[in-house]
Amino acid sequence: MADQSRPARRTVGELRQILKKMGARAWRPRANLTDSDELPEYSTGGDISKFQRAADAPKIDLKRTLSVTPANPNVLERRKELGLLPDEGNPRTPPKVPPKGG
Repeated sequence: MADQSRPARRTVGELRQILKKMGARAWRPRANLTDSDELPEYSTGGDISKFQRAADAPKIDLKRTLSVTPANPNVLERRKELGLLPDEGNPRTPPKVPPKGG
């Protein structure tokens, strides 16, 4: 019985039919490929064995991180709307942030 969890792989012939519908603007697969050749599948992700697990990541002081004035004016306005930055004086002046650990 065929594996139902994965769809059948597409072929070069199917790709050629799709590209033919696009007309002159379409690219062409290599001429040495036959219509019955399966299209290759490439990995789309990184090597997750090298990722740091969230549980193992160092803690960050989110209040301190969000209290620094962002350079992006849209983010700046949104943070003000959410009450994450003081709406006073020069918007480019960073708010007073207590030293880490103090």
